[in-house]
Amino acid sequence: MAAQRQMATRTANAQAAADQWLRRAELAVSRGQDELAREALTRRKALQADADKMAAQAKMQQQACDQLSASVCMLEGKISEARSKKETLKARAASAKTSIAIQEMIGSLRSTSSSSFAVFDKMEEKVMALEAEAQSAAALATPDALEARFAMLEGGGGVEDELQALKSGALV
Repeated sequence: MAAQRQMATRTANAQAAADQWLRRAELAVSRGQDELAREALTRRKALQADADKMAAQAKMQQQACDQLSASVCMLEGKISEARSKKETLKARAASAKTSIAIQEMIGSLRSTSSSSFAVFDKMEEKVMALEAEAQSAAALATPDALEARFAMLEGGGGVEDELQALKSGALV
């Protein structure tokens, strides 16, 4: 940018100098000094050629600067796009890591849950075995009550039988 401004200033100065020599040539012609007018036109021609070269260089420099600016804008866009893609990838990676961690926790809960349920199943089996054992022990501990009930069934009819016999007159 600074080089462009310098080139524009030098071009303007060279053009101003060429214009001044043209005015001097016109002045010399108006006073009848053709030889002096030729020298002024020669200098003007050289300065005008320099001014034209500088103008062409300034134009090329402007085009290069414009192209460079466009390239910088495009590069900034690509950098911005890359940053955005990086952030997106970071977010996706974090999400994937979180998902993996959650799946691992769920898996450990499942294995813990199934082992916990297995423990409960074993405990239930033990309790059922103990209950069955207690019932068996209770049945074995009170055989007299069971026998007494059967004896009552079998022999409990003795009082009834005696009553019937008494009524029929067979018991005396």
